[in-house]
Amino acid sequence: SSSLSYQSLNSKVSRQTSCFPTTGSYVRQAKGKGVVDPFQVPRKLLQKIWPRFLAPEFGSLPKQFCIDCCAQFLVSRTSVKAHPKEFYVRLLGGVKSGQLTGYVMELLWRLVMHGNRP
Repeated sequence: SSSLSYQSLNSKVSRQTSCFPTTGSYVRQAKGKGVVDPFQVPRKLLQKIWPRFLAPEFGSLPKQFCIDCCAQFLVSRTSVKAHPKEFYVRLLGGVKSGQLTGYVMELLWRLVMHGNRP
């Protein structure tokens, strides 16, 4: 079989994964900038879109959320078919209505195709 699992792909591809809490704040000292929360924007976006677009498929907002850098991903047919067509139709409707932007979809690909594990 030529299928790749997410784990075997991770061992072959250099990528940067960032995980952050979905509530509260994540602050760190940034050189020359003081204290910053680099995940403030994605956290607020997730809190806004989760109930309508993701809760029906994934349940409640997880305590932490992981994203991969650079919007590049490889998925299997099994990963795509893991969700019902209605889920993808709902996402497409969000994109068409402007409620889900390309940036938001970039944040979601890891969750949709591989789950939210670090």
